[in-house]
Amino acid sequence: MKKHGVIFLLVLCVAFMSFLGACKTEDKKENYETVPILEDVRPEEEKMNTFTDLNGNEVTYNMNTRRIVALSGAGDLVAFGIRPLAVSGSTTTSGYESFFKGVDLLDYNTPFNAEEILSYKPELILVYQNMEQDNIDKLTKIAPVIPLYRESFDFEVRLGYIGEIFGLEENAETLIEYAEQVKEAQLAKIEGMGIKDKTVSIFYYAQGVSIPPTDSWYFNKIIYDYLGMKRLPIAEEFLENADNPFTPISNESLRNYEGDIVIYADLSAAGLEPEIPEILQTNPGWKTLTAVRENRVGVIDATLYTEKDVLYLQAQYDGIIKAFEKATAK
Repeated sequence: MKKHGVIFLLVLCVAFMSFLGACKTEDKKENYETVPILEDVRPEEEKMNTFTDLNGNEVTYNMNTRRIVALSGAGDLVAFGIRPLAVSGSTTTSGYESFFKGVDLLDYNTPFNAEEILSYKPELILVYQNMEQDNIDKLTKIAPVIPLYRESFDFEVRLGYIGEIFGLEENAETLIEYAEQVKEAQLAKIEGMGIKDKTVSIFYYAQGVSIPPTDSWYFNKIIYDYLGMKRLPIAEEFLENADNPFTPISNESLRNYEGDIVIYADLSAAGLEPEIPEILQTNPGWKTLTAVRENRVGVIDATLYTEKDVLYLQAQYDGIIKAFEKATAK
């Protein structure tokens, strides 16, 4: 299997675990509704618009419609104040119930059930960036289809695009500014903790101890790009040369991958308190790490980072800062 195919399967697996966790009721995390509360100020009357989507295709649709089914981008859409009729069933809604009031979760998500979508009588269907054209063509028989920027980490690009689709440019500007303010606040925390020049090692456990691939996990983007933390050169080399993201690091060499700050990404927390699994606690290579011996391993819920929507941004930063605090405790 090609490397990018295995990475996709890993992310899909974690997304599925996140969905399963959403079914649990115990130990629910606190509410993170800190995103600005915006209103959908579009008028009710129909306004037909022809829009050139990210693939260069022209789509004609009613830009004031509320009859929307979103197979992607639900967290961004509700942050705009838009309430679709239905969204992907894997969407994280726990802790954000007020944003998703009146919004249904689709039962089928791989990638969709045409009859289920048709039952909502949508006037617009929003899909993910890399959806195959054959599937877009099938959905177009139901309603106009617009793909969203789901692969972009750039809030200005992603949110600005949604603002153009619905004529909600002011809402887009507010959310873009919010994302930047959240980032600056977290940078100030990093500065105050005195760790901005520290190296950070992130590990996870699948078929052994390994390093989460850079381009598959949003926490990597936040830690190493937004917050500007450093990765060890040996970790960079590992990511470049690993055959697939499940490639384990040998117990004998694991200590060479330990940075100043050690984070464990729990793949199975799924909304519950993340923890280091028992199988890893008894791993001989893991026990060689100084951070493990000194009980300074920060833990994050990896499933929280399967979505990059602005709605979840504060919770994602909070999870990382909490892990940093644990990893640097004396």
